[in-house]
Amino acid sequence: KERAVMSIFQSYCIEHPRTHAVIVMEGRSYVGAGLLASLYVLWRAGLPAFARALPINVLFILLGAMSLVSVILLTGPAQIAALFVLFSLPLIQSRIMMRIVRRFFARAGWIVTRT
Repeated sequence: KERAVMSIFQSYCIEHPRTHAVIVMEGRSYVGAGLLASLYVLWRAGLPAFARALPINVLFILLGAMSLVSVILLTGPAQIAALFVLFSLPLIQSRIMMRIVRRFFARAGWIVTRT
């Protein structure tokens, strides 16, 4: 079970090639990315990456609102499915936000390795 979770949430080490400054992205990073979304990207990677993350974050907010309304209005199996979607959204969003951060650093010339 632990291996399955680890394969979903990979840890990454991002290193600047000249200064050897290191950024480690692991479990807490996924929590931050899932809960704070584009604000996490702004904090980690700056304004250009934030501009890429914000529309995705707005989409996830809309999907979350629709799922929440569905949980309230639906009953039975449909309500359970909507609840599953509602709780899955932060997990999916965290992976997308982490990918945006990794790609930003990789394009800037940093070395990104999976740990």
